[in-house]
Amino acid sequence: RPAPQVEIADLNEIVTEILRFYRVSYPSINFTSLFKSPPMIKTDIKKIKRVFINLLDNSVRALLEKNDSIKSIKIE
Repeated sequence: RPAPQVEIADLNEIVTEILRFYRVSYPSINFTSLFKSPPMIKTDIKKIKRVFINLLDNSVRALLEKNDSIKSIKIE
C-alpha cells in the first residue's frame, strides 16, 4: 500500500470540482455546498476525494430510490 500523499488543500475547491461532475451527471438533483469560507486542510487529496465521491454516490442512490419530486443534496 502506498504511503499517503499528504498536502495542504482547499476543501471547498475539492468539493466544487466533484460537484461539477455530479451536477452534469444528475441534473434532476440540486447539489449545494455551504462552506462559509474555504477550509484549508492537511490531507491526501485522492483519498478525501474518494470519501466525498462515496458519500455522494450513496446520497444519489438513496434519492433516486425515493419518489419525491424535489431532490437536493447539501454539503455543509
